[in-house]
Parts: sequence; C-alpha cells; structure tokens
Amino acid sequence: MLGGEQKVSTVYGMSLQALSVIADSFLPNFQQALFRQGASTLEVTYYTNLYVFVIMTFLGGGTGHLLGAYNFILSNAWAVMYLTIYTIVAYVAISFHMRVVSRYGSVIAVLVGNIRKAGTIALSFLLFPKPFSWFYVYGTLLVFGGLTATAYVKDRRRRSQK
Repeated sequence: MLGGEQKVSTVYGMSLQALSVIADSFLPNFQQALFRQGASTLEVTYYTNLYVFVIMTFLGGGTGHLLGAYNFILSNAWAVMYLTIYTIVAYVAISFHMRVVSRYGSVIAVLVGNIRKAGTIALSFLLFPKPFSWFYVYGTLLVFGGLTATAYVKDRRRRSQK
C-alpha cells in the first residue's frame, strides 16, 4: 500500500488485464503466421512497433496523456536518458523474442515469455515484500501446466507427421 491507501480491484481493471492476456496470446500466433509467409524478423518487428506507435499516439492524443508525456520529458532531462536505455533494451528483447517465435513457434515463445514474467514476479517478492497467497502458486501452476501440455501435444503431432 502506498501512502496508506488501499488498492482496490475493479471490474474495469480486471477487464483491461483480461484484454491484455488475450492480446498477449494472439500476438505470437500472428507473428508466426507472418514468418511462415516469408517475413523477416526485422520486418515483423518494424511493422508491429510502427502500428503500435500510431495507435498509441492516436489514443494518447485523444485522452490528453500524450501532451502530459511530452511535458514530462521536457521538464526531466534524465527521463530522456532512461527512455533511450529502455528503447535499446526493448529492441534487444523484442529481437530475441522474434527469433524464438520464428525458430520454435508461438507456444514456446509464450512459454518463454511467461517464464520471464514469473521471474519478474519472484524478484518483486524478494525486493518488495508483500503478503503471500497460495493463489499465486496455483495460478502459476495452471498457466505453466497448460502451456507445457500444449507444447507437448504440438511436438507429438509434429513428430507423428514426419
């Protein structure tokens, strides 16, 4: 809790989280389909990020957040340095992710991405202690169990077709 304020889950927040998970599951599949059609890693990365940039600029401009971000950067020189570092790190991460999608497929890419997220959550518990709940463990087991089962089934199908 920050400043004594209690965090409250809302239907709106949970809906945004659900949409994020759904979008996160579609993206690697679309990327894999583009790779099958002969697109390069650079092309998929460039156009994916270009479309996201255009959409976010439009949405940010429409809500007024774009102007706030612009003013923040103008008033905080260190923010430019952090954004530059973030951009470089994000490009490297996205490039590696695209290589995983193109070489091993979307299921493995989602599995690797979720392992990264689990590591981030574990690190968060170590650096910023919070109350533990067994729901964290159950949710993790369900997600990784489902992804592992899907990867296993796809691998068996691929091997039986050879």
